[in-house]
Amino acid sequence: MILNILGLWYFIIVCRICWEESKVGWPIMIYHRLIPYVVTHLILSTIQLVYLIPLYIIGNSYIMKHVGYNFSLCIWLFWGKIEWDGLEHISDKPCIWIGNHQSIIDMGIVTLLPCRTPLIGTSKSSIKYVPAAGIIALMCNTILIDRKSRRCADDFLLDSIRFLKNGHSINIFPQGTRKYGYPPKPFKYGAFNLSSITKTPILPYKITYNIGKGIRVQIYKLIEVEGFTSKELLTRVYNNIYFSSTENNY
Repeated sequence: MILNILGLWYFIIVCRICWEESKVGWPIMIYHRLIPYVVTHLILSTIQLVYLIPLYIIGNSYIMKHVGYNFSLCIWLFWGKIEWDGLEHISDKPCIWIGNHQSIIDMGIVTLLPCRTPLIGTSKSSIKYVPAAGIIALMCNTILIDRKSRRCADDFLLDSIRFLKNGHSINIFPQGTRKYGYPPKPFKYGAFNLSSITKTPILPYKITYNIGKGIRVQIYKLIEVEGFTSKELLTRVYNNIYFSSTENNY
């Protein structure tokens, strides 16, 4: 009975993910990768809970790293090798990682970002209802964003400030929701207000999916925030990610 309910829950989640990916513009041809990717990840996440929950109870701070093993295997199996460019731009100090958001696979790439400080992710609050993955997100201290809540912006800001003060970095997708291809969705101000208030530098990066050729992650130069307004930071990062050539960022 329990297995039947869990199987039905998984089936609903997979259908919902495929529908959402189609809605944001992903081509139909990726479904032969997306469906097995999601199913494999959900199964591995369920298995991982067997040892992640005890690690969480004893206060292990590397839950995100363990979750990354799961995503690394799934991405390698169904999407190929991840090519990293610009690793020399990574800072030893806390920063705000800001990237483009095209697919649910981006969330797996976040767990693999070569951050040199503990990394905190952000996600919409509905991830709580995804089997296994929701529990893991909470154990990783993921900052959940409820777009329907009026207190969402204040809670996001307070939680983010607390993590930054404790030496963590934060990953934010300022588009707010994923969108495949061009034109990209405009950025929201939350990440840039946070950077301006806390004086935390921004590390922009861009994820590029080459169907059949793997995934490329371009990390750009660290942006110090002193002397810039939130609007100026938003414009600079947006142009950096979408309209600057790789050569101009080295």
